[in-house]
Amino acid sequence: MRSSKSLYIRDYKKPIALIQLMFLTWGFITVINGFLLNELKPKLGLDPNDPIFGYLFFGAYFAMAFPAGYLIKKIGYKTGFFVGLIISAFSVLMIIPGAKESNLILVIASVIVMGSGFTVLQVAGSPYVLLIGEPKDGPSRLSITGAYNSFGTWIAPLIAVLITNAEPDAAMNYSLEQVAAMKSELVVLPYVLLATIFVGLAVLLHFSDLPFIKSSSQVDTNVENDNKKFILQYPHVVLGAIAIFCYVGAEVGVFMFIDENFIVQELGISSLEGAVKWIVPFYWGGAMVGRFMGGNILKDQNP
Repeated sequence: MRSSKSLYIRDYKKPIALIQLMFLTWGFITVINGFLLNELKPKLGLDPNDPIFGYLFFGAYFAMAFPAGYLIKKIGYKTGFFVGLIISAFSVLMIIPGAKESNLILVIASVIVMGSGFTVLQVAGSPYVLLIGEPKDGPSRLSITGAYNSFGTWIAPLIAVLITNAEPDAAMNYSLEQVAAMKSELVVLPYVLLATIFVGLAVLLHFSDLPFIKSSSQVDTNVENDNKKFILQYPHVVLGAIAIFCYVGAEVGVFMFIDENFIVQELGISSLEGAVKWIVPFYWGGAMVGRFMGGNILKDQNP
């Protein structure tokens, strides 16, 4: 049976703006964290091209998706955002002693915890954007909010170059071990700043008037004679999950496996830094433009 109730609230622009800021922030931190972790790999005894941190981070999304959904159902979306931000801040602070002490296990644990915190944010964020606005504009609103996430991923590589491009004085004849140690020290301050950003967002969220929503069960499913009890009984949910699986695999895979040799030999770009300055920002910038366009096209389709 279809429900006629809705969680739509009229004054939703401020809540949406706050959610968009969070989407932007975790998009930015997801990408810049990858660059910062690369600086730690030599000191941790890892090959610079080893994708282990990417597998662990996004593997946490897979492992924690259902637990995060259960958590949000119990505590509500606003509290879920707060919990996700605090977990993420804690995970960032965990990396700092791991970097200082070359503790691979601690860094691995911090990456998994960060992925778990981001999962809580992601699981809460997307449905919340759909719930607090006018229902017919939900897909458009979600696409535009995702574009802010892409804006964060677009500017992150540019800032990462400024942080990681510092090189020790060649005249000092530092050993490879000393260079690796200096590189790892270089990432400490950025991680302190990232933790501060997470805590700041959590405080902002706590004192905001973000509408408290605990359940989406009142939302109209737009399905006639809807008597299904489980989410996976809806074919469009299953097909949508498959589509997202393929899309995210392509989106993340392209970024994770950019091959430096291909860039240098085939494209004629002299270094991976060149790829960061041009290829990666174009890639994430294209996603941002596409999402903004898609959001406005979807909005035009709903009179």
